[in-house]
Amino acid sequence: MSAFHPKAVISFYRPGTNRISPTSTNSSSLHVALPVSEQITPPRLDPKGAISHLRPMLHGVHLENLARAFEAQYEPNEHGYLFRFNMSHAPVQVSVEERDAFVATFRRRMGRFAWAIIIGSMLAFGYWAFFRDEHMPQQIEWLVVGFAVAATGSFYVWAKGAPARALQRRPAVGPPRDPSEMRQVHLSRVSYPMLAAGMVGAAIMAVVALTADRPFEGINLGLLILGLVLGLILAVQLARKWRFAGENRR
Repeated sequence: MSAFHPKAVISFYRPGTNRISPTSTNSSSLHVALPVSEQITPPRLDPKGAISHLRPMLHGVHLENLARAFEAQYEPNEHGYLFRFNMSHAPVQVSVEERDAFVATFRRRMGRFAWAIIIGSMLAFGYWAFFRDEHMPQQIEWLVVGFAVAATGSFYVWAKGAPARALQRRPAVGPPRDPSEMRQVHLSRVSYPMLAAGMVGAAIMAVVALTADRPFEGINLGLLILGLVLGLILAVQLARKWRFAGENRR
């Protein structure tokens, strides 16, 4: 019986063959043959896998809420779906296939929309951090920010209105909703915690502006006005929701 030699060389073989390729020609070494399937290979970088991990960030809660608001325009019936643009216009009959195609197109466009916002934000951060000219008038910077906000809002309106443009020649199958019914529909989709959270955020905006060094100048004044207006709007919506809920309980 031969003694175990501490110097062992691992060789590999392929199943179905008797050929062993040692990694050393030293005859005193102990050769241990391992199948190819048991070889340890280093991990490889998978770009597609990395992008797939970013998709939950792009299709996050906010984008999912936009998609649900888009899908709320479709009401199921015995023939497929009734499409009401903005949930208020006269309904138009669509098939299940048409509805699914519109929803898939909207979700795909919102995914690209998210990528554009992320890339644009990174470019803007890089400019403001490394290339910003301190002598540039502040009005130009605000003009650029306003243009970016208007562009993103216009793209969302355009994407949401795609079904209405495609179905504009299709006859309606019912009357549009009246304003009072629309208010109830919109308020039913907003919960009390959401309204309360919005009012708290508006109050924080106003407090931050008031505690600044110059609360009634420049951006602080704009932040104060925005917080007060937003808080007033949310308070009115909260009162309306409370009133409609009381009428429905009677």
